[in-house]
Parts: sequence; C-alpha cells; structure tokens
Amino acid sequence: MRTKLLKTVSGIALIAVFAAGCGSTAETPTTTAPNSTATQVASPEATATPSAVEFQFAEPVDADTSSTASTHVAAGVPVRLKLGQQMISPPSAHTGLVVTFIHFIEDTRCAPGQSCTDPGRVAIQVELKVSTGALGETELAITGDQTGPTAKKLGRYSIGFLEYNPETERATLVVFEQ
Repeated sequence: MRTKLLKTVSGIALIAVFAAGCGSTAETPTTTAPNSTATQVASPEATATPSAVEFQFAEPVDADTSSTASTHVAAGVPVRLKLGQQMISPPSAHTGLVVTFIHFIEDTRCAPGQSCTDPGRVAIQVELKVSTGALGETELAITGDQTGPTAKKLGRYSIGFLEYNPETERATLVVFEQ
C-alpha cells in the first residue's frame, strides 16, 4: 500500500513539474545570467519563474557576410548579426527558427567609466519565422545594469539577446530549445 501511494504521489509530482514546464506558446520574457551551451542550471534562489535560469552557450560566430544568405547554426550557437542579416537555428529551413535583425531601437546605456543614475538599455527588434510562416516581430532589450542575456520563449524555441556592440553595430543572438 505504501509503495503504491508513493508511486501515485511521485506521479502527481511529475505531472505538476511537467505542467509547470509547459504552458502557452506565447512570448514569455526572461532575464538570465552571463556566458552561455544551452544547459539550464537553477540559480541558488530557484523559483518557478523563468528568471531563475542561467544559460551557457558556445562561443559566438559572425554572420556570413559573403552574400545575402542566412547563417545556419546549431541550436545554442550565438551569432553576431548586423542590421538586415538573418540566422537559422537549428540549421534546417523546415525545423529551425529564422531570426532577422530588422531594427536598432536605441542604446541609452551609461558609457563605460561614467556614473549614471539611470543605467539605460539597448533595444533591438527582430523578425521571427518558421517553415509554416511568420511568427511576427518582437523587441529584445538589455538594461545597462543587467548581468546576463534576455530571452523570450516562443513555443518550442527561445531566442536570447546576449549583447549589442555599438562599435561593430552587431547584435549577438542565439536560438535554443528549453
């Protein structure tokens, strides 16, 4: 009897964990910690919110500038994109997420070495597509005092905004599965 009860309780716990991990395919903004292989690690103050997750990704690569072709990369590989460039990750037009850097919105972050009352933010807009059609556009922003990337969950995939370099005018983005 006790074994059966434990199995039932465990099954309920697994269902609760599964249900908590599932949910709407709508965008869910999250902020996370630095450097990033798409491995989730619960922070010391883990909660049910997505902001309690850290990510580790591969080293970023530059987008292909030799043509207007998309840069195809595995999930979890960040790509530095210039305005108008796009990436597909995972590298299949049938299963991957197509991300195009379409608009630089603003960079109001405090300059290095300066003291500011408002840390500011850097914001960009990206267009997202899958093989069945457009998912739309979304804004991604990182505040000046943020210690890691910003991520938005889009159904099966999440898109992470890791950094924006004003000198090279490149946004570093990554697609990963959670």
